[in-house]
Amino acid sequence: MLKSILNKRFLYDSITKKKVFAFIEEKVELPKLPYGYKDLEPVISEEIMRLHHTKHHQAYINKYLDAMKFYVNELSIHVSHQDLEKVNFNGGGHINHSIFWKSLIIPSQAHQPPEELMQMIVRDFESFDKLLVKIKSLASEFQGSGWIWLGYDMTSNTLVLSTTYNQGVLQMETGLIPVIGIDLWEHAYYLQYKNDRATYVDKILTIMNWNYALSVIKEKQARAKLINESKY
Repeated sequence: MLKSILNKRFLYDSITKKKVFAFIEEKVELPKLPYGYKDLEPVISEEIMRLHHTKHHQAYINKYLDAMKFYVNELSIHVSHQDLEKVNFNGGGHINHSIFWKSLIIPSQAHQPPEELMQMIVRDFESFDKLLVKIKSLASEFQGSGWIWLGYDMTSNTLVLSTTYNQGVLQMETGLIPVIGIDLWEHAYYLQYKNDRATYVDKILTIMNWNYALSVIKEKQARAKLINESKY
């Protein structure tokens, strides 16, 4: 998914005069959800899902496309610092939400991590329960808006918990591949859970799509294998 959404090209920040990466994607559309708006109830209400998807996510796309009006299909151009911030913030919002929707599953289909993923979790976090405890701890300590991620480190073949603020993109900031994402912005839970972020995180952890998480890891491993084999 990131291959089609995240296309990094060089731009030049007009203030810092430094070459930087920004999201350059000519065609960005609101992704279709793999479930209905009411299908995640009672964990996430239909009202929240509908607003989150059609209003908040769509707004990131609209603002991204508006900020991209300066782009004239060149490999590198000078852009204003303000435009660059808009591109990265709203492009990040689109990428992060696209991952978030796939990280969730209908409550009746909720499951434990598949065996191969469970083995990685036990190796890197001692147990599945301890992973969940660490996620909840990160959420309680996190101040402001942002995301919690379970990332995959391709270099060490390990799972790593991480956070990004606002709409920071995990892969760009850390090099980790996002396999599960949890939205900590208030718009993701406030209408239902008010200011009780802890309960929201407790509940959403019961509908994580661990099969999707493993599929991301397997896809990256397969791609890396093909690249390595092509060198010989």
